[in-house]
Amino acid sequence: MPVRRGCHPGFRADRADQLGRRPGPARRYTAQAIGLDGSVESEELDLVADAGQLVVRLGGADVVRLVFYRKDYVLVRLPDGGESHSRANFVRGPDGTVAWFRFGGRLYRHGGAPAALRAGGRRRPPVPVTLPHPTV
Repeated sequence: MPVRRGCHPGFRADRADQLGRRPGPARRYTAQAIGLDGSVESEELDLVADAGQLVVRLGGADVVRLVFYRKDYVLVRLPDGGESHSRANFVRGPDGTVAWFRFGGRLYRHGGAPAALRAGGRRRPPVPVTLPHPTV
């Protein structure tokens, strides 16, 4: 099957109409950090295939869209399609499957956090940030 340029590596052109009509199953990615007070903070993202792109959802709300520009590398777009001037990528494990999602300086583990790290965490939403361009 032909692969459409700019789409997820597993995307098949013969399924484009299916992706356009209904989102695919959500894939969970989780990051943990130790807060200043010593508590574990947890961020959980759901990535959902939609119209040849991925939608990042947090608490059921669309946060950003991910547009593939090469294998495992994405441009981060705002939910309305506007430019956020951010990029992200997927990191593969030793077996060749996606093990991590790198976004905003954080690594999100595919499949959620180990049970020992889940308890008592707080959630902070990721926000795409654009730094000011230096003037000459």
